[in-house]
Amino acid sequence: MRQVWVGRLEVTQIPGDALITLSQGAAFTWFTCWAETVEGFEGKATEVMHHYGLHVIAIDEASPASERLGVEGTLLEQIERTGESETYGLYGTFHGYPPRYC
Repeated sequence: MRQVWVGRLEVTQIPGDALITLSQGAAFTWFTCWAETVEGFEGKATEVMHHYGLHVIAIDEASPASERLGVEGTLLEQIERTGESETYGLYGTFHGYPPRYC
């Protein structure tokens, strides 16, 4: 069953022109989209990040939003917005750090 999923992405900048530039070279962000499986979530996350010029290093804590307890604040708002359209793949604030991978 398709439902809203949420997970934390670790991303780095793809060399060249990008629609999103990371000031520190790497970052974490929460990502939400509609999916049926973790593989579907990972595929959508990778597709969206690549569109913006970012490479997904890791995906953590991916699960249906309905299984998450205690979600509040901006992540809750992001989940609710994602629920408005099955075509949405939304990311939150990028929390940057110097890249560990080269």
